[in-house]
Amino acid sequence: MTTEAKNHIGHYFILTLIGLGIWLPISGIAFCIYVLRTASNLGMGGLTVVGTIFSLLCIEFVATGMLLIYAYLKKPWRLSRKIRTIFFMHALAAGLTAISAFILFLIIKLQ
Repeated sequence: MTTEAKNHIGHYFILTLIGLGIWLPISGIAFCIYVLRTASNLGMGGLTVVGTIFSLLCIEFVATGMLLIYAYLKKPWRLSRKIRTIFFMHALAAGLTAISAFILFLIIKLQ
C-alpha cells in the first residue's frame, strides 16, 4: 500500500505562489544591493533602494510563513515525488534566506 496522495492542481498553485514569494525577492534584493554598490551619487535614491529591500524582505517572510503553514497542513513529504521536490527546493531557499537575514541583522546590530 502506498502512502502517496493524488496530485491536485491546488498543490501546484500554492507552491507556485510560495515559490514566487521566495525566489523573486531574492533576485530583487540582489539587484538592489548591486545598485547600491555600483551607483555613485544616489542621494536620496539610496533610501528608496533600502525601502525596496525592506519591502522585499517582508514579502520573503510572508512567503516563508505560508510555506510553514502549507507544510503543517498538507505534509508535502507524503505527496508525490514532484511536489515533494518542489517543496524541499523552496524550503531550502527560504531557510538560507532566513539565515542570511539573521546574520545581516547581527552584523548591523554589532556595528
